[in-house]
Amino acid sequence: MRVVDVDVVVFGGGPAGSVVAEQLRARGRRVVLLGREATRLSVGDHLPFEGAAPLARLGAWSDFLGTSPLRSAGICSYWGDDAASEKPGLLQPGGAGWHLDRPAFDAMLLRRAATAGAEILIDARVTSIDGDPFDWTIDIAASELRLRAAWLVDATGRACWLARRLGTEPRVIDELYGFVRFWNDAEIRPYALIEACPDGWWYSAALPHGRAVTIFMSDVQQGRGRPWQRDWQGTRTARRFRAARPIVPDFSRRATSQWVHPHPDAGWTPVGDAALARDPLSSAGLTASLASAPACAAAIDGVLTGCDRVLRQYAATILWHQREYVATRTRVYAAEGRFSDTPFWRRRRTLHA
Repeated sequence: MRVVDVDVVVFGGGPAGSVVAEQLRARGRRVVLLGREATRLSVGDHLPFEGAAPLARLGAWSDFLGTSPLRSAGICSYWGDDAASEKPGLLQPGGAGWHLDRPAFDAMLLRRAATAGAEILIDARVTSIDGDPFDWTIDIAASELRLRAAWLVDATGRACWLARRLGTEPRVIDELYGFVRFWNDAEIRPYALIEACPDGWWYSAALPHGRAVTIFMSDVQQGRGRPWQRDWQGTRTARRFRAARPIVPDFSRRATSQWVHPHPDAGWTPVGDAALARDPLSSAGLTASLASAPACAAAIDGVLTGCDRVLRQYAATILWHQREYVATRTRVYAAEGRFSDTPFWRRRRTLHA
C-alpha cells in the first residue's frame, strides 16, 4: 500500500472544498481533495451580486466570466400578496447577479485548486478513517492508497458525510425538499420568479445555453407522487413555461436548513453548506461558501502552526451566522399569510435552532 503524508484532506469538490484547497496551497500546505464526478444537471444556479466580491478577491473573476454566466434581469416574487413585488437588476446596487451553468462553475473552481497544486482524486471510495487531530489515516479503495493527514475538512454539503462518519449529526432547523425539472428551448426573460402556493413555493429561472429550471420547494410528504401535476396547474410559473420542453426525468434534492458547530479541538472543520446550509429562498448559500472558505483555510493554517485563535473565531462566526439566519428566515416565512392554514405554512412557523 502506498502511503502519502499531507497536511490536509478536503472531502468534497464543490465550491467550498475547491476554494479551501486552493487557499491552503497558497499557504504552502500539502492538500488532497476527494471529490465526485460532476453531473450534467446540477442545482444551485444563481449567484447574487454579493458573490462577485469573493470571486474577485480569489482572483477568479475572469475564470468566472469564462463559464458564460447569464446576467440576471432581477427578481419577481408573489409572496404574501397577489401583486408582484419586483426588484429589477437596474435598481439593485451592482445589478441582480448571474444565472449559472453550475457544472461549469464548479469545474472552474476545481481546476483552480488543481492548478494551485492540490492533488484531486475523483470518485475515490474511502474505506476507513481513523485517528485523532494531527494524526488521521484515510484508506482509499482500489488504489491501495493510504493518506496520513494532520487535519480534515468537511465540504460535502448538506450530506455532511465526514461529520456523520466521525459521529457528529447536523442540527436540523427545517426540512425542505426541492422537486426539480430542467427545460430546453426556454425562451423566457432572464429573471428569477418566486411564487408561493398552498403546499410550498416555486422558483424558476433562465439558465445559460437556452435552458431553464423550475424547483417546487415543499415538505417531502407534500411532494410524493408528481407535484408538478398537482401544484403546477394555474400557477404563473406554469404559464411562463408553456413553450418550453421539459428534460426528464424530474428529480428531488434535500434542501434542509441545518448547521454543524465547528469544534476547534476535533481535528476537522466543516465549511460551506456542511457548516451552515440555508434555505434556497435566501440565495445566499453559494456566496457564503465562497466567502467563508478562505477564512476556513486561514483558520486551519493557523492551527497547524500552533495557534487555534483564528479557528475559534471561525467557529464563533458560524454560530453568529446561524442565529442571524434563523431570525431572518422566520421573518420571511411569516410574511406569507395567505396560506397560513395549510400544513406546509403551519410547519414553517416553528423552527428549531
